[in-house]
Amino acid sequence: MSNPRREDGGRASIVAGRSLRAEPACRPEENQRSVPVATGGRLSRNSGWPLGPARFAVGCFALLLATSPSARSAEVPVFIFAGQSIAINSGTDTGFLPPELLAAQTNVLFYNARTQDRPTSAVHWVTYQPPTGPGYADCGHTNSEGSFGPELSAAGLISTRFYAGNPVAVFKYAVGATTLSYSWNPTLPGPLYADMHRCLSNALAALQIEVGCTGQIAGVFWTQGESDALAGVETAAAYGSNLWRLVTTLRQGFGHPRLPFVYGRILPQWPNAEGVRAGQESLTNLLEDVFMADADDLWTPTRHYDNDGTITLGHRYAEGFSFILASRMRLDIAFDDGIRLRLYGLPSARYVIQYADSAASSDWHDLTSGQADVLGMLDFRDLPPPQTPMRFYRFMAQ
Repeated sequence: MSNPRREDGGRASIVAGRSLRAEPACRPEENQRSVPVATGGRLSRNSGWPLGPARFAVGCFALLLATSPSARSAEVPVFIFAGQSIAINSGTDTGFLPPELLAAQTNVLFYNARTQDRPTSAVHWVTYQPPTGPGYADCGHTNSEGSFGPELSAAGLISTRFYAGNPVAVFKYAVGATTLSYSWNPTLPGPLYADMHRCLSNALAALQIEVGCTGQIAGVFWTQGESDALAGVETAAAYGSNLWRLVTTLRQGFGHPRLPFVYGRILPQWPNAEGVRAGQESLTNLLEDVFMADADDLWTPTRHYDNDGTITLGHRYAEGFSFILASRMRLDIAFDDGIRLRLYGLPSARYVIQYADSAASSDWHDLTSGQADVLGMLDFRDLPPPQTPMRFYRFMAQ
């Protein structure tokens, strides 16, 4: 639906058919930053977990867990991990992972749609456990034990911090040496974009059959851009517009205009990297609910992150997802045959939406309450009687 732009989460006011800025109903501590809805976010190499808004989000969620029902068992958030070789990641080696990281992650379902080569047999949902990709001899070692991507550390962290340890699903589709300008371009008959969607449709159908759950696309983690830099100055310079088109097309296709999109910035050591990096930077100023994770400190001589670098990147992806959820907490309002309210909050948390005839009123009335879905959204249509005075809205956690 088409929603008026809001600048703050919390209470939303309506005056003469417009949605006005109002203060959040739940505030972080005074020594922390407030939680505006940002057009994007960046995480520097020195930023630790959690960020100010992320701390606020996680803190509120921790309180809610004590009183909220568990997440809806019939719905599972599905996170897409896609891109090229660093999404696979060809610089890692599970032979050097400690036992605790080699263990199966029982709270993460995994559908390995494509990791470099096409599967030779049917793909099924399994419990996540590395390795998830083949070995590579071109990254300084034989990598005989296989490889893994940033999902290794990102998915379980997201499950623990936002879904009370309940299952999350990872759909992975990554192919090395592929460009956004062609291979992933949704406007061209490239080999990957359409095939990824076909595989995703199969994965969602299989999730229902094999696991008995309905999958909801909850976020995209994108690790790509190096091949566009290598393709030349013009291709690198076009990366920003191509990335914007990818995000908007994905959101339109999934029917989720605020789908979280987290991506890693390519290393500056790649030829023509400045064009791609500038395009990646620009996206944070063009679209809401996107987050660019810095990876400059993860450099290795092969320019493919090693085990520690890939694990760190996964942590930053989880931080980026947290930042997006925290910064977008708000009510969006649209008008048709009533007043359509869409609350953006935390996944599976419970909220109450209230109304009053004045923003300063002490007489607020409950309009509805409910549990946000696995995407963190709660929808309601208000149908005030004719001649109803102007209404103001706010939401609060239960």
